[in-house]
Amino acid sequence: MNGIGSMLRQGREAAGLGQDELARMIRLSPAAVRALEDERFTELPGKVFVRGFVISWARAVGIDERHALDALERSGLDAGVREVDLPRPPEPTWITIGTGRRRPSGRRLPVGAAVFGAMVVVAAVILGIVLLSGRG
Repeated sequence: MNGIGSMLRQGREAAGLGQDELARMIRLSPAAVRALEDERFTELPGKVFVRGFVISWARAVGIDERHALDALERSGLDAGVREVDLPRPPEPTWITIGTGRRRPSGRRLPVGAAVFGAMVVVAAVILGIVLLSGRG
């Protein structure tokens, strides 16, 4: 094997680390460490995660990250790793406001309008205090 797996294994061994020790350092399971070294990409969660694992591994053992990622791409990562299907955010439920404008339900008053309203109230209170104290 002359790909990413052997590069990662050699880097780990050169750093004097065992598989379990490296797994703890980079917060991976020992099984994931073994899968990466053996290039069993189908046992790993997804391409973006595998790239992150390789970057963490390279940093931990002093391998150049770019070289490690290049070796990863040459090792058939695209063919072996499944893409992770992330859930899509829910579509907003639209409500109609009296003017016919639509806005997503659950939205509150815009922050700018709330700040402006608070400033008007504070100005009115200060004006009232000034006017009342002048008559006293």
